[in-house]
Amino acid sequence: MTDYFDELAERLREHGARPDEVRATLDDLASFAAESGADPHSEFGPVGEFARQLTAGGGAEQAPPAPRGQDTWRWSADVFSAPRKLAEFGAQGWEMEEVDRFGAFLSRRDPDSPQQWEYRQEIADSYRSRAALARRLAPQGWEECGHWSVFVYLKRPKAASEGPAARVSDPPAVPRRRFFLGWAGTAAVLAALIAAGFALVRGTTLAGEALGGESAGGADAAAELAGMAVGAVVGAGAVLLAVWAVSALVARLRARRG
Repeated sequence: MTDYFDELAERLREHGARPDEVRATLDDLASFAAESGADPHSEFGPVGEFARQLTAGGGAEQAPPAPRGQDTWRWSADVFSAPRKLAEFGAQGWEMEEVDRFGAFLSRRDPDSPQQWEYRQEIADSYRSRAALARRLAPQGWEECGHWSVFVYLKRPKAASEGPAARVSDPPAVPRRRFFLGWAGTAAVLAALIAAGFALVRGTTLAGEALGGESAGGADAAAELAGMAVGAVVGAGAVLLAVWAVSALVARLRARRG
């Protein structure tokens, strides 16, 4: 894996990418590869071709600096609330430029001539599936504006369908709030916190019993502690799988309606 990214870094520099762009791009790609567990060669394709794709726009996949006088706002939402909030803020003239490694949206708005934007949240589990998704939606005017984990975000200017009517005549002020958590996201966070708290308390108790002596009770506690550790891993995987499945279903339903 290291050899692949070392060669990719060299190719990106040959294509004119700046050192900070190369580092940021490699960090994102390495994190994605580590999360998916896939081999970079099969995930991203040949190094030379992938480097050309990344630098096709004149540099690595980094958003350009905000033009002078432009509003900039970074915000976050859970995956269930994100499509609704993107639609809301897109109607206020906010154009999403990128999604950072923590899943936050970097948005910008021209204060002099703000335009409305439309967004989609889709599911794609690899670079190739993202590329296929982009090719499929490109004829409709959609372009990828960021991704995080298996979630892909696309945008298109509303002016393409509404013309001058898509201009925002009286844009509201830059929101002060930066975090948006809906009821589904709140429930997921609370469930995770409750499970983590229970596991911590119970695990601490069992660890004390296991280390307290050589009795049969201590052995039973050690066995139960090991079982809890395995169960915690399996449970976390089940929660992530459930979130992914629900998000994929919601994305498909929205796509059919759209």
